[in-house]
Amino acid sequence: MMDKLLDGHQIEQIVEDLARRIAADQANGQPLMVVGLLKGCLPFMADLCRSLSGFGVRVEMEYLRVKSYLGRRSSGTVQIFELPEVDLVDREILLVDDILDTGLTLREVARFFRERGAGRVRTCVLLSKEGRDAAVVDYLGTTIPDVFVVGYGMDDAEQYRELPYIGIVNQDKPDASCA
Repeated sequence: MMDKLLDGHQIEQIVEDLARRIAADQANGQPLMVVGLLKGCLPFMADLCRSLSGFGVRVEMEYLRVKSYLGRRSSGTVQIFELPEVDLVDREILLVDDILDTGLTLREVARFFRERGAGRVRTCVLLSKEGRDAAVVDYLGTTIPDVFVVGYGMDDAEQYRELPYIGIVNQDKPDASCA
């Protein structure tokens, strides 16, 4: 049904490298508010925050529920739900997402935080598909082929999030939004 793209060890190495790079840029000692874009970010964000703590970065975790997909395709709009109930003025924010596809979600959410007075808003993404404009990403884990992937938090119609690896969905399987 699916080919493995990245195994658990490869993911662990990518996350540690990201944490090292972020920690090097977070030398001011101020806590870093890590804001995960639900639901796909959960395993990645948890591992990233543990790794950041290991590098001496004080983290505060918040979540933002966003929706920008209909099935396997971008809807072209971003809906933001369940806003953090914290003061954002002058805060160091790191937005964490699982995968960069169109970049629309990260751009809109970063703008949302800047408009509310965040001091610095940076972005971190585990994966980017080849050919995407990664200019919106400050910290990118790795680039993958332009395929639909699941596992390690990413889903196909709410399935496969629990997988400890990232796999490529069989392209012959129909899009859940078309079923």
